[in-house]
Amino acid sequence: LAERAMQDWRASTDWLVGSAPLTRDDAEMQPSVLVSGWTKLPDLIAEQDLATQMRGAPAFNYLDDSYGSAWPSAEPVRRGVAVFDLQTRCPFKAYAELRLTADPLELPEPGIDARKRGSWLHSALEIFWQGTQTHAALLALSDEDLQERAQRAVISGLRKVEPLGDADLLARSVGRERERLVQLLLACAELDRGREPFTVVATERQFEAQIAGGRFRFKVDRIDQLAGAAAATVSDIALIDYKSGKPGGIGWLAARVREPQLLVYSLAYDQWAQEQSAATQPAGRVAALARLHLTRGVAKYLGLSGTDSALPNVTTPDVALKRSRRSTRYASLELTGETPSERWDGAVQRWHGIVTNLADDYLNGVAIVDPFNRQECQYCHLKTLCRRAELALRLDADDDSDDDDSEDNDS
Repeated sequence: LAERAMQDWRASTDWLVGSAPLTRDDAEMQPSVLVSGWTKLPDLIAEQDLATQMRGAPAFNYLDDSYGSAWPSAEPVRRGVAVFDLQTRCPFKAYAELRLTADPLELPEPGIDARKRGSWLHSALEIFWQGTQTHAALLALSDEDLQERAQRAVISGLRKVEPLGDADLLARSVGRERERLVQLLLACAELDRGREPFTVVATERQFEAQIAGGRFRFKVDRIDQLAGAAAATVSDIALIDYKSGKPGGIGWLAARVREPQLLVYSLAYDQWAQEQSAATQPAGRVAALARLHLTRGVAKYLGLSGTDSALPNVTTPDVALKRSRRSTRYASLELTGETPSERWDGAVQRWHGIVTNLADDYLNGVAIVDPFNRQECQYCHLKTLCRRAELALRLDADDDSDDDDSEDNDS
């Protein structure tokens, strides 16, 4: 078979070049008998790589491809918040994945698919809070009642996301995941028991928003009506997004924000609230934005707010700046106003401007290769498309933004 394949290759071309190792593990090697009798190339040529021999010195033509096609104005924008997340990480990455569908190949994983686990967690939390609703009702539950309610929510949540896969093969995985989710719901309940009074006014709430001329759709995991010391006004609300990963840095204080999902939700909610006010149905004011991280049996809020007591571990932007070990990096965040509440409103308006600019860039096809930090390139699956490594383009040596996860979680 090998001889026949070699004959076919030789018959298919006027020029066939083969190579053989000279040494292996410090031992001299002889070429295969399949290439015996072949003409040996001169040593000078043999020392060159095959690509250089075939095309000579490489030459690159630089083309300005930093813009792609604009998004059709008549169509709603697909993938919602992913547009903003990818656009701020690297505009080219956003265009390649969302417009060219250059998604990474999926690899098989044992157990329950990660997306199914996330959907199960969201469904269980939605059911739990639909049945509990208020801080007072949560405090009124005994430990036994709370345990039972969490278990019912997890079981009901499973029914909403089934099937997870082969029931027999995944039986043990499903059992372990069920127990894990019960513990996460109990951790979430224990965390929220220590809060100021609140009411869960919406779960998995969908919004539509017009941003920079484009139509977007979003889904907010949870909206809490704040009260007591947590609220600066009687209509203050908190937007909460569930996360199953460990907490990192916030990423909203620098000129180029990271993970802008909640900032996008804030703008969408603000538009909806204005529409409600125009219809004489006043809506709440966004007073806190927080991710609720649920992992390894631990629940933790991470975000920013207009008051220090809106949510556990969530503080105001000005306090967050002071707590940061590298506060000089956030000089671009100009907080104006005499009170924390006024400074919060100013920060929210700045974030809305950033979100609008991101949407405008995406809708106009901005696809420049401009990664947020070095890690974006290190783990990116699009290297062969953007060719950043091949063209030896470098990030600013002074860029230390990939250390953001080392920020104080309190900030």
